[in-house]
Amino acid sequence: TLHLRLERQCQNALALARWLKAQPQVAYVLYPGLEDHPQHALAQKLLPQGFGGMLAFHLTGGMEAMGRFVDALRSIPIATSLGDVGTLLDPLHRDDGLIRLSVGCEGLRDLTADLERGFAAL
Repeated sequence: TLHLRLERQCQNALALARWLKAQPQVAYVLYPGLEDHPQHALAQKLLPQGFGGMLAFHLTGGMEAMGRFVDALRSIPIATSLGDVGTLLDPLHRDDGLIRLSVGCEGLRDLTADLERGFAAL
């Protein structure tokens, strides 16, 4: 089932990256599947089946906002990992407001609903 999981993770990650870019509390999103990523053309050549399940985004408001955001989440756990079938979040404390997501296979509506809880706490 690996190919099915990877396909879903790539689809979810791209959709979340696009959704996150539209959020006013997000300064920027790092994901090679986004057309404005500086290495998007290279990623298209190297990753023809999808751009992977890892992305990062930077919240405006720094560490304080990141703490409120993460505390409001209910279904996306905090974990330092490259992933699983479930989405994992890693608040990168070495950077002011940078959050890494290892996107899983959940329903996209469930993921965005949890992230919306985080944004509502800001």
